[in-house]
Amino acid sequence: MRAVTTFDGRTLYTDVREATQLGQFRITKSVSLSTRRLKAMGMDLYALAPEDPEFSEFSASWVGWGVLSDLLIELGCDVTEMSVSNDGDLVSELTATNWGRAIEENLDRIVEVRYHDESFAAGFRSELRVIDSKTPVLLTRHEISRVVMAETMGVTNENRYTNDELPFVLPILELKESLNWLLRAAWFFRNSGGFAQL
Repeated sequence: MRAVTTFDGRTLYTDVREATQLGQFRITKSVSLSTRRLKAMGMDLYALAPEDPEFSEFSASWVGWGVLSDLLIELGCDVTEMSVSNDGDLVSELTATNWGRAIEENLDRIVEVRYHDESFAAGFRSELRVIDSKTPVLLTRHEISRVVMAETMGVTNENRYTNDELPFVLPILELKESLNWLLRAAWFFRNSGGFAQL
């Protein structure tokens, strides 16, 4: 049996019987076993064949996952394998590698756009956009969520969100924290050997 310890001290087991006996697992299409922690919102990605077992997972909040999705679309990537739920769907090695390369090869074209929005802890929400994208995202995942919530549940935050203010546009290469997060995502994609979305 092979066990890999993850960043947060969890262990991934490759032997189904051993993992089952421990009672801490989730089987995903006979590929991934993992201990699952309860979390309110987000996406955990588990590498299928990582180059470095110590870096076998990546996590993103739902906001972060939407930002990555929009960025990949603007980079011209195929996102048909990207899931919108924690259902264990797989992203192939070829697709994951293409995503990682697209991010790394276009860092000089990626900017972070910050919009004033008091519903976010920092007082603004961020999007990653690509300068001169041939496939621009016109309505971001965040905007789609706002429209759906307003239409279906009557939830709005108009008093906290304004489009009247001009956003700040900052090159990603000048933003250490955002750049590190994006580079870690790109490295994970490129070196994962494909991954499960949980």
